[in-house]
Amino acid sequence: MNFSTKDKEKQTEMIVGILSVCLFVFIGVAMLTGAYLLHADKKNFVRHAARTTGTVVDFDILQTGMFQKDQRADRVPVVRFNTHKGETVTFSVDSYAAWTDYRIGETVTVLYEKTNPSKADIQNFYELWFFQLLMAVIGVCFIVIPPYTIARHIRQKK
Repeated sequence: MNFSTKDKEKQTEMIVGILSVCLFVFIGVAMLTGAYLLHADKKNFVRHAARTTGTVVDFDILQTGMFQKDQRADRVPVVRFNTHKGETVTFSVDSYAAWTDYRIGETVTVLYEKTNPSKADIQNFYELWFFQLLMAVIGVCFIVIPPYTIARHIRQKK
């Protein structure tokens, strides 16, 4: 069977399109899986965590950015709280939110592991749930948008 150049181009375009969709769907599924695992871990932490109040006592510097040229230093709060056993624990928040502005002396609700009080977090939406939600939304986009784009492209060509 002898294919014309135009047929070969269409066939190549279709193969590349299908492979691209598969790659994006794979990445999307991986992101959704990661979001689910992070969510399950955080949900378990919240379910079993002790609650108390803490005070912002200082600020640490958190280096963000994957590559040296992209790195920047962000301020994250350092929180001190007392456990129900009377231990004093100090921890730094391990993520940064530009819209979450804390002040020294501010009182915050703290969640901590009863058996390991140094594993603690400030109880707010960003600290607990935002990252997993963002991963899930991006994962869904990676799964839904490429097949939709290919289908739309095929419909337009007809």
